[in-house]
Formats: sequence, C-alpha cells, structure tokens
Amino acid sequence: RLTFEETRNDNGTTSQISYDFANANTWTRIVTENNASAQMTMQRKYMDDGTNITVNFDFDGSKSWSQYQQSVNALGRVVYGTQIMDDGQRYTTHFDHDNTRTWQSYLQHFGADGSVISTTFQMDDGSLFVA
Repeated sequence: RLTFEETRNDNGTTSQISYDFANANTWTRIVTENNASAQMTMQRKYMDDGTNITVNFDFDGSKSWSQYQQSVNALGRVVYGTQIMDDGQRYTTHFDHDNTRTWQSYLQHFGADGSVISTTFQMDDGSLFVA
C-alpha cells in the first residue's frame, strides 16, 4: 500500500501526503506543502473521526500573521480558527454550529504575553457582548 507520495513542481515547491493505512495513528492522512526554500507553508491533518486541522505559515512576511490555524468538524464546518500575528498577538474565534450555547461565535484577543485583552461574543439574537 502507498504510505507516502511527493509531488515536485517546476517552480521548486513540493507537496507530500502521508497515509496511515495501518490505522496506527489518530489521523488518516497528512498533507503538507512547502515553498521553493523547503519551508512548510501548509499542513492539513485529516483525523480518524472525520475532522481536520489546517495550519498555514507565512514565511515571506506577506501577511499580517505568521501562522493561521483552522479546525473543521466532520460536517465541514469551521469549529475554531486562530491567527498568530507578526507582533505575537493572537486572535481566536470559536463557532457554535450545534446551537448548544447562547452565542453563535466568540473572538478572543490575546496580547503577545498571552494575556486576554478582550473577548467579544456574537449572541444568538445577533447582539454583541464584549467582556
């Protein structure tokens, strides 16, 4: 069985896929993409339960963030996303797709030292609540 494949593109970028056919891990496959300098620009891990986690990296500094993470549930809905900014601050958004909370989503802003600066809730009734 195929456990690994790699694609090398003319522009020097590469992509790899690792497969877990033996079911020895909590993931079924991991997809990575690398720039022409062999730096990982994206990794997506497909989990056994149907969820996936994607991490994007900005090595060339073209974005205002250095890392962006996103978790997707088995239905394809984003559960949370995190942006780590170039200055070390972080923004994390959580979503309540199952409607089990009084809020639809909330955004937390963390300082570079990890302290919570603010939390903003988008409530089910459409109002905002800032804590």
